[in-house]
Amino acid sequence: MNIDFNEMLKHYTPVVLLLDPTTYDAIDKIARASFKTRQKITYTLIQTALMYNFNPNLEYICCIPKNLPYSTRPKENLSKSIKIYINHKYLPTFDKLSQSLGISALSIILRYLVTTALEYDYTEKLMFSKPTPIDISSYNPIGKNISDFIMLDII
Repeated sequence: MNIDFNEMLKHYTPVVLLLDPTTYDAIDKIARASFKTRQKITYTLIQTALMYNFNPNLEYICCIPKNLPYSTRPKENLSKSIKIYINHKYLPTFDKLSQSLGISALSIILRYLVTTALEYDYTEKLMFSKPTPIDISSYNPIGKNISDFIMLDII
């Protein structure tokens, strides 16, 4: 099957995701276990994060980490990359998410979604596990307004 990339680029935006080695290895392990490409797993992780870690208005839902070793990984250089293609019809969604999170570059938003899925939606064995939202109402002291609550998880 021949693909006309010039025709494809009329409908898709190429994005190179720069990843740290730990994230890249996690994607690679999931890909090998499921007999899929790293690109397909990256799309799956992006969709998983959007489905389970954000509400329909694209507001972040603070959850309990499922993969503690991944969430406490040391900061590493972004030395690995995966190239994916994003359909133009999804760009408004990522623009809205960009405004919500305060992140300007599409590649950084996508990397954030991938790491969010790996941290909150997958176990240490890289098996999907539906995330558990944090009950913010339990942090609401009697007589105080919950609107003063700040989620440091996203900063």
